[in-house]
Amino acid sequence: LKSSSPERRTQKFWKMALSLGRRRGQKTKGLGISRVSYRSMAVAAFIFSLFAVAFWQGLIFAPNAVLSPSLSQEAGGLRVVANKEKTSPIRKWDSSKSVLMGLASGYGKHTFEQFVGSLRATGFSGAIILGIASDAPRDVLDYLAETNVTVKIVTLGPCTYHDEPSKCLVGLPDYKLSWARFPLYKQWLLDCKECTDGIMMTDVQDAYFQADPFTHSSIKYPVPGLMTFEEIYPDLTTENWLTNAPIEKCKGYEIGNHPMLCSGSTMGTREGILSYIDVMMKELDVWNKDKQCHSSTMVGDDQSIHNHLYYSGMFGKDTAAIPHRTGPIHVVGVQANKIFRAAIKEAEEVGDDEKWVNGHRLYGTEDKWQEWLDPKHGLIDPKTGLITNLDGSPSPQVHQFDRFGLSFGRFYLDRKMAEWQLQLKNVS
Repeated sequence: LKSSSPERRTQKFWKMALSLGRRRGQKTKGLGISRVSYRSMAVAAFIFSLFAVAFWQGLIFAPNAVLSPSLSQEAGGLRVVANKEKTSPIRKWDSSKSVLMGLASGYGKHTFEQFVGSLRATGFSGAIILGIASDAPRDVLDYLAETNVTVKIVTLGPCTYHDEPSKCLVGLPDYKLSWARFPLYKQWLLDCKECTDGIMMTDVQDAYFQADPFTHSSIKYPVPGLMTFEEIYPDLTTENWLTNAPIEKCKGYEIGNHPMLCSGSTMGTREGILSYIDVMMKELDVWNKDKQCHSSTMVGDDQSIHNHLYYSGMFGKDTAAIPHRTGPIHVVGVQANKIFRAAIKEAEEVGDDEKWVNGHRLYGTEDKWQEWLDPKHGLIDPKTGLITNLDGSPSPQVHQFDRFGLSFGRFYLDRKMAEWQLQLKNVS
């Protein structure tokens, strides 16, 4: 019976019920108790009909079926319930099992204080894996050790990248520097067995943190395997020369008008990021070998490839493009550049220049240094100076902040860095 279909099981039980009733009727025939026989037959048929319905629903003798000992108040009897396949509750990312990876060769201590210091000040206790130069200064090495950063030494060497005039990384002669991070990140992630939850691959020099990106409220569960991040749309689209021209030359089509996706900072699950890197590397090899795609001098064509693969569906269905200023990464570059250029234009109208702008505040006073940006832009919380998402919460990572110009660092970010250092000391 267990192997029968629900309909077949129902038919068999009705036949069994009727057969039992007939046999009981035959035995009592002539004894003056035929009414009892018919009553017994009716009761038997009713009982077996209940079992038949249960069989038809797959509730009895089904692989996942259990009998509940509880009594149903509505039915007044024993409940037969299906033990539906258990689904685990959606588990949120554990920040301590997450990781950020970045290529940071050639930077001084200040850059690492800004990137690592801001991240650790948020309370992030997970892994930070950074590739740094073999000749990194002692103060850099000491700082990274103090902040529990896993250091990967990368060394420059000769290239086989056709006519590539600059250097490549040793062991990766076929990849120009802007591409080499992908095979590095893959190996680093595979080596990090404890890095099981959230993964971020990110630029280092132009990024800092205001909240833990792996626990922020903007992350929606279940998390897609790959999260790409939009720049501000329609101010910057894929019709920009950075994406449209290389894609048209290499692939023979115009990508059209879509939100530009930043390739500098990407997030996802462990499996999703490993898959993303494999797809990227496969396409990098195509662009490397095809003369129509190859460019030994262009910087930024990894973003061209990133957008081509996303909008052609090559990253698969388990992928999401996070709208600008709504997720854990806020690419602020376009707005920052507009603000900076407008300040330069105003300065030039009164005889000053870009150098003057970099030496003076964009807005605010010494007493209220947190109000470093005019409220009309709607980008910051004036009480704290933190750059915000559209919902008013601090953007976990601020990317491309350097487009604000040097005054941003001098009159605001350096002040925040001092606060971060104090927070780290109090924690330690």
